[in-house]
Amino acid sequence: MKLSPIARRSLAVFVLAVLLRVLHLLHVVPTPLFAYHHDFKGSDMFIFDQWGQRIAAGDVLGRAPYQPLAAWQLLIAPESRWHQWYGHPLTFYKAPLYAYLVGALRFVWDDPMLPLALIQIAASGLCVVLLGRLGARLLGEGPGFAAALLFALYAPAIHYDVVMLRGPLIVLSSLLATGALLQLREQPTCWYAGMLGLAMALALLTNEGFAPVPLLILWLLLAWWGATRRTALLAGVFALGLLAGLTPVVLRNLAVGAPPLTLAVTGSTVLAVFNSANANPYAFDIRPHAVAPLIAQGNGQMLATALACLESFPSAAAVAVFYLKKTAGLLIPFENPDNANFYYAALEDPLLRLLPAYGTLLPLALVGLALLNRRLRELAPVMPFAAALLASILLTMTLSRYRVTLAVFLLLPAGLTLARLVAWAAAGRARAVATTLGAVASLAWASLALEGVVLGPAREADRQRYRTAEFLLGAEFYARRGLYDRAIGEAMELVRRNPDPEVQASGLLLAARLQLHKNDRARAGETLQLAARANPGDAQLLTVIGDLQRDALGDAKAAAGSYRQALALEPLEPLAERLRQRLARMETPESMR
Repeated sequence: MKLSPIARRSLAVFVLAVLLRVLHLLHVVPTPLFAYHHDFKGSDMFIFDQWGQRIAAGDVLGRAPYQPLAAWQLLIAPESRWHQWYGHPLTFYKAPLYAYLVGALRFVWDDPMLPLALIQIAASGLCVVLLGRLGARLLGEGPGFAAALLFALYAPAIHYDVVMLRGPLIVLSSLLATGALLQLREQPTCWYAGMLGLAMALALLTNEGFAPVPLLILWLLLAWWGATRRTALLAGVFALGLLAGLTPVVLRNLAVGAPPLTLAVTGSTVLAVFNSANANPYAFDIRPHAVAPLIAQGNGQMLATALACLESFPSAAAVAVFYLKKTAGLLIPFENPDNANFYYAALEDPLLRLLPAYGTLLPLALVGLALLNRRLRELAPVMPFAAALLASILLTMTLSRYRVTLAVFLLLPAGLTLARLVAWAAAGRARAVATTLGAVASLAWASLALEGVVLGPAREADRQRYRTAEFLLGAEFYARRGLYDRAIGEAMELVRRNPDPEVQASGLLLAARLQLHKNDRARAGETLQLAARANPGDAQLLTVIGDLQRDALGDAKAAAGSYRQALALEPLEPLAERLRQRLARMETPESMR
């Protein structure tokens, strides 16, 4: 059967998207990245896997409470208070669809990560096609194809397709519902209104952050057709479709005694953590003394918590400045790590470093929005989901894994820019091409300059790009498998990448311990000396180094030197007393034999 040009282009970008993602999957399967769902305790990946295990084990309705608490939450308040703030103990922790997918896969496979990654890769391939068709209907065939092609190549999306995070399904559900909304605008019938309601339900079951979208859709219906009988009819059918799609959750909630229409419990507490005057607008920085009173004041209620957060600011101007700082995270290339780290993944798979990322997408998208100018209303069907994703980011953190879902909608104006450049080049319009490329380059430079302001010099930014968690997990991953050279390599890579003296010293200390496990005593002794030089002002570190030199290496002279160096720093008791005791024991005749 002969395919149309449009079908051939769609097939081409689908194949390209899947091929690149499968290549990345082959890179990461034997690495620590593919084990995060059971190694990275406290992460959302671990939570989804644990939740899926409960479902696969038979608790399909969730009759046993599962509202996990991270270590940072317990710094704010005890477990009992959190459960009080969360409300009913059988309310889902997050929107449940993804956990049930993990549970279904775990029921069949002992470890669901590989089949889940393949499903997510297929979902992203479908998303590429849906985005291309959406772009073609809104902006034209050229921009639609360019947007799809850029999505197929987009490095952060490739990275997040192979970890146990729900981003690919969030993107798929939002594109399906956006396509249904566009279809309803073009053919305002009850059938399409009902389909939109079902698609909206699917999106809500995937991501509780889409809760405002139904209201935004109703607002669009009013904007398109006014307060007419047709609008009322379509809105009513949309609401029925939405309720029908949510029926499984409503029935489950009624069966276990939870509030019928609730999907998740974390909204108000997340709001308090990230939106008070004392919150860090740039980074995940928990300040328990400031957060606990706000959560207590809101007592689990969204509106009350939001008002408490606003009241914590001294003025409206302070609120504006705070959210402008948060917005800076959307205007810089930095892929803020959380759960899975794009920069660590790029070390494992160099392919990611060769493909376009946010630093390429953003300037193209901004120029595309400028090219649209007065035609921005043509993008109205994408606004409900784009606005909800933007709000979710600004009310939490501009994390890489959150931003990648919003980036999908930025691909449409970015595709317009690329399509215009190709058309102008083909038509010999050199001035238009040069002007547009100049604008893209200027915006890219401004974005990088802003990143320098937000993160500081490149050396300081590397503290955030190459944080300790991934490398420590990697070292543990390889050490458990007896691959000590690979484990030592992970520790030394941390030392090379992260300029923080404390981090470097801890990485060297880990490397020395791994060398001792490998029975490479000479190399371990040298590494311990490097650790002492990396952070010579840390008495606790020097004490640990001395203990290893004494007990593992049997080098009493080196150990005594480390203890004396630590004691010279005048540490607080009881560490100082422990050091004096160690030195006293080492100076006895028995210890000198």
